[in-house]
Order: sequence, then C-alpha cells, then structure tokens
Amino acid sequence: MNWTAPEIFIHATDAVGKTKIPALAKKTGLSVTEDPDSGWLLQTSANGLRIVRPDGVSVNVDFIEGKVNRRADESNFRKQPLARALGMNKPFAASTGIARVPRVIDATAGFGTDAWMMASLGCSVTLLEDSAVLCALLNDAIDAALANVATARTAQSMHVIHTKAVDYLTDGSANSADIVYLDPMYPMARKQALVKKGMQFLHELIGPDSNGSELLSSALAKASYRVVVKRPKGADVLSGTENWNGQMTSIDSPNTRFDVYHVGTRR
Repeated sequence: MNWTAPEIFIHATDAVGKTKIPALAKKTGLSVTEDPDSGWLLQTSANGLRIVRPDGVSVNVDFIEGKVNRRADESNFRKQPLARALGMNKPFAASTGIARVPRVIDATAGFGTDAWMMASLGCSVTLLEDSAVLCALLNDAIDAALANVATARTAQSMHVIHTKAVDYLTDGSANSADIVYLDPMYPMARKQALVKKGMQFLHELIGPDSNGSELLSSALAKASYRVVVKRPKGADVLSGTENWNGQMTSIDSPNTRFDVYHVGTRR
C-alpha cells in the first residue's frame, strides 16, 4: 500500500497559541495558517499542542491526566509484561551488575506511551522520533509534566531527539544504551482502526514500517543488555530475527507480545 505523509499546518486557537507559533514553526518546518479548515493542523493554544485531522478528530500527548500515568500507578506495575521484558521487575543492579540507572533508547517513540512507562520504572529514556510533529507533541507533554509536582521526576528522565532511528543507533558518538526498545509500525486490522485512535493517527502520520530488519540489526549492535521488540500477539517476529543467533525469549499479554533479545551485560 502506498503512503504519503499528510501536509500539516500550524494553527493557533488563542492569543497564547499565537505567541508559540514562531518557535514551533522553526522547530517543525511547518507553514502557518489562520484557516481552521486547512486540513491537517498542529493546533497550539494555552492548553498545549494537539494534532487535528481534517475530519475534526484530534489527539494530544498527556503525561499528567492521561491513561498512561494511571497505568504507571497500578500496584502490580513492576509485574506487568513490559517491566518483565525490560528486566525491571526486579532490581536492575542485582540482575545485571550495573550499579546505575538503566539507560534505554526508545527508537520508535510515537506518542511516548511506552517511554513514559519505562521512565516510571526508573529508566533514563532517550526517545528517537523521525516526525517533527510527533517530536513537538512529545516535548510539549514533557514540558507540562516537568511543571507538575506529581510527574516532574519521571519527566526529568525523558529526552526527545528528532532523528532517524537507524542513523542514531549506528552513530558511534551517540549515547550508549543498556536496552533498545522497538515498536515498529504493524499493519492495522480494520476493526482496530475503529477503536484505537492513537494508532490510527500514527499510521496516517508516519506510515508503515519499511526498515524493520535494519532497525533490529542496529539495535542489537547498540544495546549492551537486551533489545525488546513489541509485536501484536500472533504477529511474526521482526524481520532480521533470522540472523540472530543469541538467546531470545518472549513475554505475552492479552494483545501484545514482547520479544526479548538477550545481548548480554557489559560490566
């Protein structure tokens, strides 16, 4: 299926939003419009940033009141599949011998849901994102979380970089990582499109995965402890897995599977 990135315009809905336009236009490279019916909009206001589709449906990133923060507060959070896949269901130093905060690269940041969970588990997370619009949404949400007493500590552990993931992972001068986390885009079922608004937006904004094998290869070379790949339950392993000769385990949840590539531990 052919995919073309939508043309997006910056649109302010109030006076505060207008003051944010110059910096936002510089960071994203997007044009500005005063017409609310211009199509896809990166909407800015006193309430932050929001991406709006031509049909009026919109989405934002919220690390304060959103579902993602409530999930991180659940009593069994460290026993859930993501924590287990990362090796964060028990003290990191005890299982790895690394006496510091675990460093994670989320190479497919998207709306930052899993990155926030990883930061909530005590990881230092570098979020890689190739979409300037998604980077703007992520940074806006992190800034808001930094200004909130309840979420500031977690937000301090997150850093967004606008880059192509493979370029960053293969850059020898870039920060090292204990764990590289991948959640490549997977073809969306028709029934999912009706209920999962965030995933639908991601499909429309960034398109299908086209470099899974290269992404996995670069992640395996970058990580010192493990690579974690999130897949829909029942999906094939990520392309390139056939070239991996090391240990691999999987952790299942009702709708998701985490494939864990055990790279080893650098002491």
